[in-house]
Amino acid sequence: MANGVLNRPVFSAGVVILGALALVCLLFPALAIIAAFSLIGAPIAFAMPIIPPIFIFVVLVRLFNRMLGEGAAFGWLKSFACAAALLAVIPLAVNVMLELRARSYVSKDIDQLKGPLSATTLAVRAAADPGLLRTDTLCNDFCLRALLSGTIKRLIVVEANNVGEAINPAAVGKAFRMERRDACPAMKLGPGAYPIRGEGEKPTYGRAIAADRMLLQIASGNCLVEENAKLGEADTIVSIGQIKHGENAYAAGLNPLADTVQADRISVSVRSDNAYREVYRRTGVVTYMLFPLLLPTYVGGYQFELRTGFQRFALYKNIDSRNKYYVGPDRSDVFTKTFGMNLALRDDAAPKARDAVLVAGLDQPGKINPLMADLTSNFFKDIEANKKIDAADAELVLRLLADSRLPIPQNSWAPVLYSRGMAGDVSGRFGKVLFERLRETKIVITRAIPSGDELDASHAADAIARLPDEVIRLHRDDLEWLARRKMLRIPAFSALGRLNVFGADAVPTLLYLIDDASWSTGRPAGELWQPDYLAGLVGLCGLGIQGASAIGPVFDRLDSGAMVKSGHPYRDLTIQALVGFGSKPEDVWKHLGAGDSEGSPEIKRAQFDAKVAAAQKKRDCRY
Repeated sequence: MANGVLNRPVFSAGVVILGALALVCLLFPALAIIAAFSLIGAPIAFAMPIIPPIFIFVVLVRLFNRMLGEGAAFGWLKSFACAAALLAVIPLAVNVMLELRARSYVSKDIDQLKGPLSATTLAVRAAADPGLLRTDTLCNDFCLRALLSGTIKRLIVVEANNVGEAINPAAVGKAFRMERRDACPAMKLGPGAYPIRGEGEKPTYGRAIAADRMLLQIASGNCLVEENAKLGEADTIVSIGQIKHGENAYAAGLNPLADTVQADRISVSVRSDNAYREVYRRTGVVTYMLFPLLLPTYVGGYQFELRTGFQRFALYKNIDSRNKYYVGPDRSDVFTKTFGMNLALRDDAAPKARDAVLVAGLDQPGKINPLMADLTSNFFKDIEANKKIDAADAELVLRLLADSRLPIPQNSWAPVLYSRGMAGDVSGRFGKVLFERLRETKIVITRAIPSGDELDASHAADAIARLPDEVIRLHRDDLEWLARRKMLRIPAFSALGRLNVFGADAVPTLLYLIDDASWSTGRPAGELWQPDYLAGLVGLCGLGIQGASAIGPVFDRLDSGAMVKSGHPYRDLTIQALVGFGSKPEDVWKHLGAGDSEGSPEIKRAQFDAKVAAAQKKRDCRY
């Protein structure tokens, strides 16, 4: 009966249709991504990856059925088994080959390391740290901790793309050590891509403990010295990194013979006479094996990348298989647990030492130590992370912000926000200092990397935006002055939204910002108009019912094209502002229109109504 079904014309026509669909699916995998983003297309997106393998399997079953003959007992079962066996031959052979190759990498692993790793001069041989900027020194978080803790006296960093190659004692790298001097060389420190998790340390936000500690050492005259050195000067060499690059499932695609073995290695070699002897080696291997049946479908890459290929699964050796996005060994665990090195930095006196260095730097006349800027930034980051500030810290922050020799840190908003309600009119003093720094700033806007003055203005404005209303009310003249400084108000636009604390009286100035936003490049060309425009629009939005007098002027500007009707966040903020003013939804729709977004008029109106409902429920002036 089954054999008859397989030979019926209807079945043959079905196979032809299925084949045509399979061809479309294999040639245009991007259609599945497009379909997945719509409710109607979701079933199509689900079906597209399975249509090609189903078609190929059905065709093979039918071919074997014809070869075995209709009268063969259990012909359809034999056909099914033969098709599966044929499709399994290549995966079985290839997977055996990949497994043997993977075993060859781990077969010579050894562990003769006794006790915690220690050395007078240690060398680290690895690929370039991707987390370090070009201006950063090569001494990353591990390097800094090893020197600060005294575990290592001198550390040599040698870049090597393949640590599986033999050690070359003549290879040149950078050596780091600490030395007391009258003047320290300038250093730009960064944690790199492999921060160490010290036992007992509190997690930090946006910075590295080791870099902070080293800055304090440098400020006290205990310098970090960098010099050229050869790999052969080291007592012990730690090599860590990739030794074999293989393709993943996405890169392999439809190539069943692709080399998908990836291996990395950690090794320790110690000096023995005039050579190095390996005492530790551990190799981690990821192999992307073929699924048991060789059937084409879709394989995913980065984010929404999708291509036709053979499905594979990952097989791990010496790697925690729970780490789905494995990119290499966990260096923190390697150094602290496997090698037993004590790299924790639990110095509770460090904040006090930092504060003392900052006070001493402020008291020093003339040119200020460049390290002061980094220490100040870290101080402000601590306040942000702890979400609190005491009276002594507030006084130090005020001094730091008032000193024009120092840049205004990005996190200056944190002490302003968390000092609200503090005795001694701290908030008022913050307002005075910030507006004074803003008035001192000289701005030349460029389209390239923001200048130091632009950053100062932006950071000061962000802090001003967090001042209490009662403090803002004391600075009406400062805000009006800022609104008419066309170059300065671009980076400092976030402060101008606070004009809304003046209620209806602020409407003329806020409308002026919108009208004057195109002074530099015009709309819609360029982007310099956006800060001014947003400052006015956000300020109007924050007025609520007090901005009722702005309804007519806003409608006029929408009708004339002076205000933007579409695009995020402008359309949403305009709806929020007009609803807050008390405008009727029909009036808003009349002047704002459907915008230029995709969709039918019905869908656009539904979207508009939803945004109005949300604005009526709760005003949201964020952008």
